[in-house]
Amino acid sequence: MQGFRTFCRLAAAVGAALAVSGCGQPQGPAASRLELTPEEPPQKAVLTEREQGEVLAVMRACVQENEAIDPPRPAALGKRWSDIEDAVYYACEDVEAAVMGTTRREDGRLLVFRLRTIEDWPGELLVRRTDDVNVYHAEVWFGRFPDDPKHAARRDALIAALERNLCAFGLKRKFQAEP
Repeated sequence: MQGFRTFCRLAAAVGAALAVSGCGQPQGPAASRLELTPEEPPQKAVLTEREQGEVLAVMRACVQENEAIDPPRPAALGKRWSDIEDAVYYACEDVEAAVMGTTRREDGRLLVFRLRTIEDWPGELLVRRTDDVNVYHAEVWFGRFPDDPKHAARRDALIAALERNLCAFGLKRKFQAEP
């Protein structure tokens, strides 16, 4: 019985609050019939030529005081180790293969990609980081008999596509965290 009385009091309080404040939304400016008087300044939607010049001057002053220390730029050696994974995915697409998994070994200096071709041949791509201008060394095998001419052709095409894609990624501007 006590709970029912509390509920009734709460319902009455909410009902009284709604009756006083109303349930409607506040009117927007168009519905409020607010009219601007001639004494009020006009509202601007576009900057004047002088105002545009002032804004550009402030922006230029900010840029001169805060030059970029290390701006993004293309790869110094034409290739970046950080682009290897992206280049492998695009290279595999070029030779009709898919990356099924990636494993990092030797503190990230060796990447092992498990591959599968459109013909359902298994494959593996080993990419080892080098400290010379080549940036990497890659080894690939496809199928149960990697020396089979069709498997060897796919292997050579993947290595060429990897080199081509890695050079393309190297041309893109990027912050230089590593070579």
